[in-house]
Amino acid sequence: MAAGMLLLVALCWHKMTLGLLIPTAWLVGNGLIAAERLLLAQVGLPWNTLTLAPPWLAVAGVAAWRVRAEQQGFALPNLRQTLSDSRERARMIIELMGGAIILLWTASLMRRTLAQPLTGWDGLVDWIFKARVFYQNGTIPLIFLQDREYSVYAHLDYPLFVPLSIARIYEWIGDQEVIAKGWWPLLAGAAAAGLYFGLKDLAGYAARLVGLVVLIGMPAMMVHGADGLVGYAELPLAVLFLYGALFLYRWLRDLGPSNFGLSALFFGIAGFTKNEGLAIAIAGIGLLVALAVVLRRSKPAHLWQGLLLAALVA
Repeated sequence: MAAGMLLLVALCWHKMTLGLLIPTAWLVGNGLIAAERLLLAQVGLPWNTLTLAPPWLAVAGVAAWRVRAEQQGFALPNLRQTLSDSRERARMIIELMGGAIILLWTASLMRRTLAQPLTGWDGLVDWIFKARVFYQNGTIPLIFLQDREYSVYAHLDYPLFVPLSIARIYEWIGDQEVIAKGWWPLLAGAAAAGLYFGLKDLAGYAARLVGLVVLIGMPAMMVHGADGLVGYAELPLAVLFLYGALFLYRWLRDLGPSNFGLSALFFGIAGFTKNEGLAIAIAGIGLLVALAVVLRRSKPAHLWQGLLLAALVA
């Protein structure tokens, strides 16, 4: 989350409600650090602080400069004046209530999944097992990906976002796959936060609250976020697709380039998740480029910004 937040601040992509900023930063950090680990493995460098930190120190420097520049014209909001307005006070209470619902639901998913062993086939023989191999070797061993007998049923040709993310968790907690699968409840919580807080100022409070209740009441969310399908790549792919579409919608509503860039980034990470995600990445980034061209007459500056961002993500 810290890495993702640094990048968002450095690019001035952080100007959104806190309930959306936190899961966005976490997902962005997950994707980019996994990509960094893949690049390090490809050039034969181990995963340690000395190899992982340098790019983020540079990003932190840019972020610090951005913050310092913004502080010159920055003024803290008057909380007392905000709370004195009955409408603003009611809105704040509703937002806090929505956030509390998401946190409690995510915690319940976490408690449920940590109380049972890993049972899903994909997690046992594919995603989390790959993560264990990467963690124990400290890199991605090429001989492992060339094992013909294992590749018959374990999809060694799939992108590596999920096992690289879990391998990072193993480095923090040790070889504990039951705890490692707690990543999936957090993904479910990110989905709920994206839908609720991502549509703020674009949909009414009633619609967002009803949508939140519908989401957390779906049996599929329990199955993928806590039960038998924990360890599968479907939930990570769905959450990345959700955020790609969400920021695409936000960009269309205000034509802000930061939303365009975040949409392209999430579609790109979706292509790093599993083979089906490649279709999402191609379609999503292609749609962004096409829309940038279509909208060029009304906002010509956004055409080149959008095409450049899409090209960098691809």
